Amino acid sequence: MRGRHVTIDLNGIRLRNRLLTSASLLGYGASKRRLILYGLSPIAQWVPLERFGAVVTRTLTLQPREGHFSLREDWKPWEFRRMLRLYGGALRRVDGGWINAFGWSNVGIDAYFADYFPRTAALNRIVSLGGFSADEFGALVETVNRRAKPGEIAAVELNVSCHNVNFPFETILEEVLARAVPASRHPVILKLSPDED
Repeated sequence: MRGRHVTIDLNGIRLRNRLLTSASLLGYGASKRRLILYGLSPIAQWVPLERFGAVVTRTLTLQPREGHFSLREDWKPWEFRRMLRLYGGALRRVDGGWINAFGWSNVGIDAYFADYFPRTAALNRIVSLGGFSADEFGALVETVNRRAKPGEIAAVELNVSCHNVNFPFETILEEVLARAVPASRHPVILKLSPDED
């Protein structure tokens, strides 16, 4: 099987293979500066992300959001230890893997499309979106429709399950399904919690 090129069609979502990154951990698929964990986990400096089935972006919101990490991009080398402690506070090892609690820390959708999106054209991208109302999800989907042509991304992920933002997503789920999903010009993935019925 070595060297065999396998593509996956997941109900219209085209993946290069079965390996996807998890949202948040590898940022946006490109770093802002070389030593910045915020823009991209350092593992991506050595891992060829273009060979992944898709790279799932950090969940994007309408406005920049600090979450449980930091929006700082000007870390000095002598501050690296402090940054790693902050990063470690948002990431925990559990049986069978890792779990993060970034709380949707992100630059905001406009900054993502202005900076990171053009630099990640070689990647198969799934753009993760997070909002606190059907209106916010609708506005995010409209922005993606405007900024990403069909085929430039594999899918849009609607994150309606993040426990780290302390929001009752079940109260908006039906309205998000009714409004944001049909409005998307891209395939949609609905990210649900295993705790939901």
